[in-house]
Amino acid sequence: MSMLNDSSIEGESFSSSWKRTRSVVEASSQTKTNNNPTRDKSYQSIKKNSVEVQTEDLFDTYSNLPETVPSGLPEFLARVEPLVTKELRKNITSQAFNGYDVSWAAVHKAVSCVHTLQNVDFQKEQMECTGLSWNCVGSVIAAIYGRHDHEDWCTHKGAFCMWNIDRPHLNPGKPDFVMETPACMTSIAFHPTEPTLIAGGYFNGEVVVWNLGLDEDTQLAASDENSHREPVTQVQWIIDPKSRVIAKYHLVSVSSDGKMLRWQVPVRKQNLKLLDGFMLLGKNNVDVLKMKESEANREVGVTSVSFSPTDKSSFSLGSENGGIFLCSLNDTGTPITGSGIDSELMSLVTTP
Repeated sequence: MSMLNDSSIEGESFSSSWKRTRSVVEASSQTKTNNNPTRDKSYQSIKKNSVEVQTEDLFDTYSNLPETVPSGLPEFLARVEPLVTKELRKNITSQAFNGYDVSWAAVHKAVSCVHTLQNVDFQKEQMECTGLSWNCVGSVIAAIYGRHDHEDWCTHKGAFCMWNIDRPHLNPGKPDFVMETPACMTSIAFHPTEPTLIAGGYFNGEVVVWNLGLDEDTQLAASDENSHREPVTQVQWIIDPKSRVIAKYHLVSVSSDGKMLRWQVPVRKQNLKLLDGFMLLGKNNVDVLKMKESEANREVGVTSVSFSPTDKSSFSLGSENGGIFLCSLNDTGTPITGSGIDSELMSLVTTP
């Protein structure tokens, strides 16, 4: 036991043949807060709402069939079914659209020219179309001819032509009806319900009504010495305000002489009967009417007239000086101007 003693031996060291000795250096740094400002901001979530929905029972809403069959329905179906079935079978075997190719991408214009109507014989005479009117059926269009370059009283011949556009062999260059008139025509209007009655006005102030159903002389009536003294600017058919049950039509004409005349059209050939008439006068409005002071109360030419479709006593007038007058007739038949240039309607004649 005495041979075992405590002892310490110094360790041996040797350097690595592949690992180099590392060197360590200590350093410190800091940021500058002057050039990098900071700020705080708070956020929160968006508020939301919840809504509950549910579908409806479509069968109960839209498919609620009646429990009982309506009276007369089986008889009606039994009566019309053979006719409907016959037409459907004809459509199946029809060759009407053979060779027709539908172009869904084609661009269609809103307005297209169907016919260009003209009277070739009038081209050499340099006559102008001064008015147009459709008949109440919509199959016939009437055109009147005259000239606007009058230096004095009219010495020309006018014309009245008609085309029936429903005819299968329509000739656009040749009217179906041509009538020569003693003067240039300035206005025309078919009757609202009678396709054979048509009214017109001349440059010389005369008003005429024709009945195209007559065999020989188609002129039914014409105005007398009470007519206009200047060109007739418009003729219009109006319902008699006193007519109660059956609509009775009168004829109204306006002219450059400032007059508005109402005529009764006879059943047989005779003159038109003047019922009443009015004249549009200026009232010292020199600037607007462009008149001298001494002529301030002279008549104002009327260019157009239009009656209300709902109120038989209301109408409007257009004048040569640009004024539009809203007028109405009272119980005595006297006109009352509502608005427009400072003018008035003066009664010329009133026939009971």
